[in-house]
Amino acid sequence: MTDTEPRGKHRSENLSENKWAASGELAVSDDFDNWLVDQLRHSEPYLEDKGFTDKVMRGLPATLIRRPVDDLLGYGIILIIAILSLAVVICNFPLLGLAIDTVVYLILLNKVALLGAGLLFAAASALMGVWALKRNIF
Repeated sequence: MTDTEPRGKHRSENLSENKWAASGELAVSDDFDNWLVDQLRHSEPYLEDKGFTDKVMRGLPATLIRRPVDDLLGYGIILIIAILSLAVVICNFPLLGLAIDTVVYLILLNKVALLGAGLLFAAASALMGVWALKRNIF
């Protein structure tokens, strides 16, 4: 609908020209679109409410402003919860028994297995050193 057309004339009146009009799908949406455009075009811009809106707006609480301190506090709380959870797991884990079993296992191993484990540890350490140097960590 253009501004030069009379107010009562709608695009939906010319349904015979519309190729989708046979299904009825577009005609309904055109009617609604035309009604909405008509309502928005001819509605009043402001309704006088004798200061009611201003009174309500003054009564609303002030907007909260997020500060970086609030974010750091949240991260700190999450970190404390994670540390406490880790402490609970460590306290309930049989560390002494695991350490004794590991030492006994290493003592009972033959020398070739210990040599292989040492070489594996040295290779892993060297690879981690190269990775750290490429990342400029040191």
